[in-house]
Amino acid sequence: MPLVGTVDTAVMGHMPSANYIAAVALGAMLYSSVYWLFGFLRMGTTALVAQAHGAGNDDELRASLWRGALMAVCIALILLALSPALMAGAALLISADPAVTPLTLEYLQIRLFGAPAYFVYLVVLGGLFGTQRMGTTMLLTLLFNLLNVVLDLLFVVVFDWGVAGVAWGTVCSEWVAAAVGVRLIWTPLQLANLPSSRSFWARGSWGSLLGMSRDLLIRTFFVQLPFLLNTLMAARLGSVVLAGNAILMQFFFIITYALDGFAHTAEALTGFAVGSRQRESLHKTAMYCGMWATGLGIISALILALLGSSLIGVMTDITGVRASAREFLPWVIGLPLAGVGAFLYDGIYIGAGAARELRNAMLLAAFVYLATLGLAANFGTLNNHTLWLGMLLFMLVRSGLLALGYPRLLRRVFSDDMAH
Repeated sequence: MPLVGTVDTAVMGHMPSANYIAAVALGAMLYSSVYWLFGFLRMGTTALVAQAHGAGNDDELRASLWRGALMAVCIALILLALSPALMAGAALLISADPAVTPLTLEYLQIRLFGAPAYFVYLVVLGGLFGTQRMGTTMLLTLLFNLLNVVLDLLFVVVFDWGVAGVAWGTVCSEWVAAAVGVRLIWTPLQLANLPSSRSFWARGSWGSLLGMSRDLLIRTFFVQLPFLLNTLMAARLGSVVLAGNAILMQFFFIITYALDGFAHTAEALTGFAVGSRQRESLHKTAMYCGMWATGLGIISALILALLGSSLIGVMTDITGVRASAREFLPWVIGLPLAGVGAFLYDGIYIGAGAARELRNAMLLAAFVYLATLGLAANFGTLNNHTLWLGMLLFMLVRSGLLALGYPRLLRRVFSDDMAH
């Protein structure tokens, strides 16, 4: 999944100026900050579908997917209607070099055309995760990313469309992935068998979906806040620093998505365990996914320590950008270890439908991040090192709070079983 951003960054990294990579990095972060707010379309769908799957309730499973799809289309249409206001807001947020801002806005305007497809794609992924169809998920994701690679090279290298080529390549990939995804789940999940009107509009089901969506939206806002602020503040330090940070962030995103493999597994298996009332199964899920995720976090940190400098050279041939990325590489080496618990427990809490607990933990972690930057600004030491320190502390606090809350989560989710 992170290959979309990595390829976009690498293609721009070999353009003649740092402005191109800076514009795509800034545009992608602003775009992601808005779009990832609606990640509840995927996470909420996974939790509700997995629990219905565990309970053997196929009608509720299909109804959950149709509710998610309806919500996805409505949100996308609202965003498209608000696009002039969103562009105006983005222009106010951007404090980059004058040459970077127009390129960033061009990128953002084009990417909005992919909103309906991307949101439906998120619901499709939720359905695939929730029914444990991970092989199908992998094939769909490969299609999305490989098509994006091909179109990036075609539009930028062959057609010389620049930043617009990167944006259109991703938009086209989103529409193809959404269409293929719907086709892949339509027959296996029997979506043609529409749920009854009473089942689809059941107040309790919509209440669960909307309540979880609200808490996950707030949670995702505070997850995104450090990434957004780091990018916006780095933009004020110049295009070279912003471009260097963009490369390092792509490394982190690759590791994040690798660790998310275990988080997504935990989501699906936790939801199934909750739906089928198997407490021991949930505990084993947490233990085994935790072991594998920790091992992968250690390996990722070692790879970055040994090969990070060489990988930076592959990503860009601009000397200043290489130097900046290499200076701040040590911070990124520590992030996989700090974030293992954050990603794993995200999956467990989401699968259990514990969105409120996730929201509260993220509020506290974001407070620590903001306090770190506030103290640095007060003492006149707010620089790029401080930005990365804040990110590291944010990950550590997330991991710690969710780990501490796990025993309480188990007691709450299976409280009825314990009473009997």
